[in-house]
Amino acid sequence: MKTRKKRKTKKYIGGSMDIVYPSFRVNGQMVSESQTSMKPSIQLLPFRYSTLLFFDPDAIAPPYLHYLVTNIKDGHIESGDVS
Repeated sequence: MKTRKKRKTKKYIGGSMDIVYPSFRVNGQMVSESQTSMKPSIQLLPFRYSTLLFFDPDAIAPPYLHYLVTNIKDGHIESGDVS
């Protein structure tokens, strides 16, 4: 029986994603509209493939989809397909 080697990965706040705005780091808390007026830096753990989905669950039905990026290879968001 083969054993898998554990990958050393950077620890991200909130699990597998790190979101940083110019003035603060998102740590699972609610943020205001004014706090999110600037574009954030988003880093993902280097999984083979990932999907990034940002939506507003509080929007009047249906929930508002801000953006969707699929086929993100090894955590590099710019490698994904934007929908």
